[in-house]
Amino acid sequence: MESSPKHHWNLRCPLPWGREWKFARGHPMGRLNPSAKLPYTIPAKESDYDIPITYVPASNRDPNAWQADFTEGLMIDYRHFDKYNITPLYPFGFGLSYTTFDITPLQISSPSSSPISPTPDSSAKIAPGGNSDLYTTILTTTTTLSNTGSVTGAQVVQLYLSFPQDTSPPNTPKRVLRGFENVELGSGEARDVTFALTRRDLSYWEVEEGSVEDSCGRV
Repeated sequence: MESSPKHHWNLRCPLPWGREWKFARGHPMGRLNPSAKLPYTIPAKESDYDIPITYVPASNRDPNAWQADFTEGLMIDYRHFDKYNITPLYPFGFGLSYTTFDITPLQISSPSSSPISPTPDSSAKIAPGGNSDLYTTILTTTTTLSNTGSVTGAQVVQLYLSFPQDTSPPNTPKRVLRGFENVELGSGEARDVTFALTRRDLSYWEVEEGSVEDSCGRV
């Protein structure tokens, strides 16, 4: 798909749930207000992804023909575009609306005034998902979303965390999605949106140490 001066909107119905026609008619005509966001990045050109498409004809009997090595590591989707400073056609999380929104700067607080250990408590109980201390809330973030337009609409508030590149392991993504919430607001309405960040959200796996470590990053 290429950008064009005549290309004003793009309607995609990737999941056939049987209600496509209602939405396909309602959104362009303004009877329904769209609020969905892209769960993937749409590049300006195929080479921006730099991941070859695997095509194997049915006649190929090589058992290794479908081998995928996943050499991209953690740099999938928007993380790949961030790493190589590539401007996509439509970024991850992109979406349109017939109304407008305003969001306030993020307020960050901590439920504890005690110093935070760089590693989880080794004496904590082991539960599904690992050390239970990984799921202790370390920071709470709050912002206020306002509908500044004239019609009711929904906006997906997305929270990203950036790890310091100078102290994080090599090939750590520049930013990672750590929370999102779909908030519907009437015209002129405002609402606080809060995300709790756990130790796991703020940490990375230290390969040499064989442990999880916290990293002071930017939200």
